[in-house]
Amino acid sequence: MIYMKTSITFITLLLLSACTSTATMNQAHNNKHSSQLTHTSNQQSTTPNIAGTYNLVEGAYTYNNGSLALQSNIEASRLVIEKLDENNFGYYYVTKVEGLSTEGYFGGFTYKNGQFYQKVINYPTTSTTLRDNITLIKNDDFLKLTVKTINAKRIIRWKKSNDLQNLHASILPALKEERKAYIELFKEKIFPVQHLTMR
Repeated sequence: MIYMKTSITFITLLLLSACTSTATMNQAHNNKHSSQLTHTSNQQSTTPNIAGTYNLVEGAYTYNNGSLALQSNIEASRLVIEKLDENNFGYYYVTKVEGLSTEGYFGGFTYKNGQFYQKVINYPTTSTTLRDNITLIKNDDFLKLTVKTINAKRIIRWKKSNDLQNLHASILPALKEERKAYIELFKEKIFPVQHLTMR
């Protein structure tokens, strides 16, 4: 009888020990998993810093309206991006497509839910809209921008650089004009305090 009680007590202790050990292991696993999720979530919520000046590495422009189709290389481009707040950047850039005149662009990029959106002003008001017609990817000192419109697409790859040499002759004057338009028509309207730093 004593032997039987001892056996039952031993088996009960063994089962309790196993349950406690499993619960402890599950708790440790859950804590580790929770830590990994928090770390991943924190990584995704951190806005990549894309501020800087970039020169063209390569680019392509395609246009097709049904009756006219065009596909050309972008032979020159320069991009300037400044950080306006934690998740917003202002930009202006110019491109020179082979056989076409130099074109300029300006506006904003907003980082939200792990990706960049194009921020545009709804003129004549100062309200803004986020558009998902762009894909902006940062890889070290490189930026790749894809812009899709109704009839056209631009894919441009830049590298961060302050080098002004080897730029197409039309780029710098056009960039200066685009900077002015960016400040007056975008930055001063949405971020009136920050525009003072670019004067």
